[in-house]
Amino acid sequence: MEVQTVGNGKRRVLGSAKVEIAAYGSDTWYDLGYGEGVGWTEGFKTDEAIPDNSASLGIVILDQYADIDYSIWQPDFEALKLARGDMDTVTVIAGDAVSGHTQTVASGAWSYSGFIEFDGQNATGAAPTMDGTHPVVGSVDSDLAVDTDWELVKVGGKWGIMVKDSTTVTTATQSLTLKYSYTPAASVEFTSGGASVPGFLKLRLTNTTSGKTTVVEFHKAQNTTGFQLKMQSGTGSAKPNVWVMKWHSVLDPSKEAKKQLYKITHQV
Repeated sequence: MEVQTVGNGKRRVLGSAKVEIAAYGSDTWYDLGYGEGVGWTEGFKTDEAIPDNSASLGIVILDQYADIDYSIWQPDFEALKLARGDMDTVTVIAGDAVSGHTQTVASGAWSYSGFIEFDGQNATGAAPTMDGTHPVVGSVDSDLAVDTDWELVKVGGKWGIMVKDSTTVTTATQSLTLKYSYTPAASVEFTSGGASVPGFLKLRLTNTTSGKTTVVEFHKAQNTTGFQLKMQSGTGSAKPNVWVMKWHSVLDPSKEAKKQLYKITHQV
């Protein structure tokens, strides 16, 4: 059989995706972590325009929407609260203070301007207290100076540092020792009931295949279902119990026409 067509070079194989959420109007994204079954379906509400005195004028699109599903393996309560439209309350109970905690970051495990997350975080969400004498020490450059060589930063709700490519940080091929104090959480309470309507949020699905990234962003979505949690036995299965989430994405009138529901970005 003869070949009838050839590829145009735009074929893109899509696999699974990282699922992130952000509050509506915010660009601070939170990763919902491991999970399964992520997918989305676009839909249209239509009607047929039929005049009383003539033939049908055709189908009219009354509304355009998308439904997104995801089963979460890692139920972080703060992320779930945001994913459900801020209709719940998360209360963190502080534990015992940890003073003078030392964290070692190996050579090759960090880079200039890259985020180094603290492995100890305050239950309140406030920044840990850096050691007053030796907060950040390089195995080659010794004590690094705050603001000149490094700065305290918060990314995705977590605190850490970012090392600058300054003249006094002579090489990235060295280990770092961070010293700080913090008060971790002893427990977390998730309570629900009595909220009126789930608030709006944004969703982002990111797939990377063969070094190329495809991102699907839904501009205005709402949680549409309560938790569906089957608390089955973990014996004999590598999969944990899942927290099923469903969202309904609607048009965002703050954006231009034909750009109000979602955006797909292919890296080329």
